[in-house]
Amino acid sequence: MGTSANRWILPHDGRDRESISTSVDGYVAGPNDGRENALGDGRERLHEWIYDLKRWRAAHGLDGGESNRNDEVIAESTENVGAVVMGRRMFSNDDGP
Repeated sequence: MGTSANRWILPHDGRDRESISTSVDGYVAGPNDGRENALGDGRERLHEWIYDLKRWRAAHGLDGGESNRNDEVIAESTENVGAVVMGRRMFSNDDGP
């Protein structure tokens, strides 16, 4: 066909970054997680620190927000991100097909 089989592969410098909010006891979801309770009981508070940050609010179309060291960490961790890889249960928390 005259086209490269690798035409969709972008240059990559071999460095990947991964991140996830984790509680001190090592959990990312609480007990009783499910379709209507994706993070489980009480685990929403694991992410509360980010909701008032300027960078997080801007990324979600909201004005205002705090600009502090946490905000700088969010900026550093999201700059130059080429893709976000999500699993099947990222939003549905369902076993699905």
